[in-house]
Amino acid sequence: MSDEQAPAPPPTGRRYKEWEHSYAEEVAFSRKIFFGMMIALAILLGALTYGALR
Repeated sequence: MSDEQAPAPPPTGRRYKEWEHSYAEEVAFSRKIFFGMMIALAILLGALTYGALR
């Protein structure tokens, strides 16, 4: 009898479980917010670059 125990197997398939129960509207809303923020960041970066190079 050895005191050494086998390591527990890593949990599989539990990473994105919360997305299985979200409605399509919630995902679309989150995507809309994400892309809106990305566009706002791109505009801000463009404005800063334009102001710096002007």
